[in-house]
Amino acid sequence: MNSNDFNLLGICRKAGKLSMGHDMCKGAVRSKKACLCILSSDSSQRITDEFITLCKESGIKLYRIPLKIDEIHHLIGYKAGVITVDDSGFAESVAKKFEKNTFVEGISL
Repeated sequence: MNSNDFNLLGICRKAGKLSMGHDMCKGAVRSKKACLCILSSDSSQRITDEFITLCKESGIKLYRIPLKIDEIHHLIGYKAGVITVDDSGFAESVAKKFEKNTFVEGISL
């Protein structure tokens, strides 16, 4: 796994283009502000199921990354098991990196 594949998330955070945490992400997905949703590897099954449903209803891509909540915290400075990318340009760049990374799981909707 190449950590550079996830560094773009830190840049998204600095640009103010991430929603972080359950409530913020749920609102971003429902309002269609979110362009891409990301789950940590240790997100609970309840959270995973909830966001699979929400993203399917909203037509938003969903990925599970091989980082745990603590690793995401180290990367973006916020402890969250779910984050959304709220900018189409950033979302496209993140998705391209994720598609090339065999450790990232795209969740079929």
